[in-house]
Amino acid sequence: MQQTRRGVTTLRLRRRNGALSLDQLPNDTPRDLFDDPSELRLAEEVWAGHVEAAVRLPFEWHAEAEIDLGRVVARDVGDVRVTRRIATIQDAFDTTPYWVLRTLVPATGRRTFVALDAPAEQVDLGTVSFAGAETVFHKVAAIQPPTPVETPYDLLELPTPSDLLPAAGLPPQDGSGSWSSLLALLEGSAAAAALCFLASDVRLIGGTPRLTFRGLRSTTIELSGRINTRTPLQLFNWTFSEPSPDRLLAVQQVASLQSNDELIEALDDVRVSAEIVYSGLRADAVAEAVKGYRDAHANALEAARQTLKSVQEMIKASSERALASIVAVGAVLIARAGTTLDASVGENLLRAVAGFLIFLAIVSVALEGPLASVPLKNLASDLRQGSPLLSPAQADALASGETLKLARRRAVTARIAIPVIYLAGAAGIVFIAIPQIPHS
Repeated sequence: MQQTRRGVTTLRLRRRNGALSLDQLPNDTPRDLFDDPSELRLAEEVWAGHVEAAVRLPFEWHAEAEIDLGRVVARDVGDVRVTRRIATIQDAFDTTPYWVLRTLVPATGRRTFVALDAPAEQVDLGTVSFAGAETVFHKVAAIQPPTPVETPYDLLELPTPSDLLPAAGLPPQDGSGSWSSLLALLEGSAAAAALCFLASDVRLIGGTPRLTFRGLRSTTIELSGRINTRTPLQLFNWTFSEPSPDRLLAVQQVASLQSNDELIEALDDVRVSAEIVYSGLRADAVAEAVKGYRDAHANALEAARQTLKSVQEMIKASSERALASIVAVGAVLIARAGTTLDASVGENLLRAVAGFLIFLAIVSVALEGPLASVPLKNLASDLRQGSPLLSPAQADALASGETLKLARRRAVTARIAIPVIYLAGAAGIVFIAIPQIPHS
C-alpha cells in the first residue's frame, strides 16, 4: 500500500507453499502511479508479471497470516490448539496452578499444542503433546498411570503425574530442546501432584492445597507451588508400582513422623524407611497367609476324617442289622422245621424282616448317606469363607486333595452298597427263604 498522486493504491501479494504470487494489481498503469524513473521501471516489471520486483517497490507492506489447520496437522491427531509462539503455551501452563491443570491437560484422549515458532519436532507426554507447525505428526495414545489412583475430592482437576511426564519416563535434565523449559515446569507440577496422591488427606483451604499424612502421628503441609525435585515422582512410582496398598500405608506411616517444615526435604529418608516398614508388613502378611493355608489344610483333612468315620459307622451299623436279620430268618426256619411254629406265622415273620430291610434301605438312601457326605459337599466355599486369604484356586486345590478324593469315593461306595445289601437281603427272604418253609 502506498500514497501516490492518485491517492492510496494497493498491491497485494500472496505466499502459498513458500512461493510468492501476484494476488491483486491496481487498476491504474505504472505511469499514472510513479514519477521516479527507477520506481517506474520496477512497476513496469511487476505489471509484466515479475513478482520478485514487487517487493522492491517503495510500498508500505502489511502482512496477514491465515492458518489452515487441516494442512498444519493431520486429521487423526485429535484435539489441537495452535499459537504463534512457544512462550504463549508456556505462560498458560506457568500461570495455571498445578491442582487445576486438568483444564489444560485432558483426562482422556490427547491434546496437541502447536507453536508456529517451534521446530519440526513432536514431544509426547502422558495426555498432551507439543509440536511445531512443520512437524510430521504421528498419533499417540494416552499413557495410563502406573496404577489407578483416587483423585482427592477437593482437587478434582488435579492431573496424575503420568499425564505430565514423557512416555519414556523423566525428561533429560540438560536443558536441551525448544520445549525444555516447559517440560521442566510440568515436571515440577507432576512432582507436586505426586505428593498429593501420596497424602492421607488433601483439602483446599484458602485457595491452597493442604496435605495431611496420618500414621503414628499426623503431619500437615501447605503445597501452593511446584516442587523442583524428582524425589516425589520416584517415591510415587515406587508406591504405586504394585496394586497392594501396603506401600502407600508404609509411606504415610513414615511421613507422619516427619516435621511439617522438613517433609519435602526428607522424602529420600521417607523412601528408605518406608521400604523397611513395607518389608515388615509383607512379612506379617506372608506369615498370616501361610497360617491361613495351614489351617485350611487341617480343616480339609478333618472333613475327610469325619466323612470316613461316618462311612465306617454306616458300614458297622448295616453289618449289625444284616446279622440280626440273618439270625431272625434262621430262627424262623429252625422253628418251622421243628413244627414249633405255624407256617403262616413263620411266613409273616419273614415278611416283616424283609420289610424291615427295605425300610433300612430307604433310611440309608434318604438320611444316612447324605449326612455322611455333608462335610465334603461344599468344602471349597467353606474354606474360602473360613480363610479369606485363600485364593479360589488354593481353596479348590485343597478341596480336591488325594485324601479328600479317597473319602469321597468311600462315601459314594457306601451310599450305594449298603442300600443294595439291604434290598438284596429283602429279596432273598421273599424269593428264597419264604418258599423254603415246609407246610404240613
